[in-house]
Amino acid sequence: MEYDADLLPTGRYLQDTRFVNGCSLQGIQLDNGFVWEDTETDRVCTLSNSAISLNILPDTSFPVLQVFIPDNRNSIALENLSGAPDNFNNQLLLIHLPPHTPKSFTTRYQVSVL
Repeated sequence: MEYDADLLPTGRYLQDTRFVNGCSLQGIQLDNGFVWEDTETDRVCTLSNSAISLNILPDTSFPVLQVFIPDNRNSIALENLSGAPDNFNNQLLLIHLPPHTPKSFTTRYQVSVL
């Protein structure tokens, strides 16, 4: 997603294929939302190093993966979102449910020692 100076989505979607085949995050600064393709039913975000691999597997109820790496680079935040940031105001990917209608959201995590 494209963001404005206040880090709010503009409504435009930008192509970003840097991470499709995996790459190092060294030197990459992120505070971005990535929209899964509608056709991606086997969604996975993988973080790994030489010792461990973490797979994050959100279901299709989560169209956005928000990624943030702070300046100190001591951590990474990954958040599955059910819509775009600020979507109550911008309506981007907002889910409208009739009253008393349940909706399930599921994410699985797989950790492997390499």
